Amino acid sequence: MDIDTTQNSTLNDYSYGKEYRLLKRGSFQYLARKAMKVHHERMTLQSLHCTGSLAKSGFTVSKKVGKAPVRQLIKRRLRHFFRHHKEETDGYHWVVIVKPGLDQIPYHDLAEILQRLIVESKKRHTRRKQTRRRT
Repeated sequence: MDIDTTQNSTLNDYSYGKEYRLLKRGSFQYLARKAMKVHHERMTLQSLHCTGSLAKSGFTVSKKVGKAPVRQLIKRRLRHFFRHHKEETDGYHWVVIVKPGLDQIPYHDLAEILQRLIVESKKRHTRRKQTRRRT
């Protein structure tokens, strides 16, 4: 049975397949070394400007955050955010490192925190580019 993807464009707009995600341990380690970090009391956002390749995101939720259902809930919320904010997150690779307590806040607040961290990260990348051009 074939599914006609041309008719259901809204499904394609909000898909978040493996091509958008960081999956390998080496990718996470590379970003940990090279990426710019922006901190919040409940999470850390690592970002690295990518040119020519598809922007990807990855999530690290340790066992300190909670048991498996809690960790999966957080990852589902993060995927939902990045799925619906592809335009804003395009051009960068992102890793979100979750700290304990993030499961206690509602999705709306989580999205607001991530928005602020993304804006701050992009500002820092812009400043870094301008500094490199001067020298």
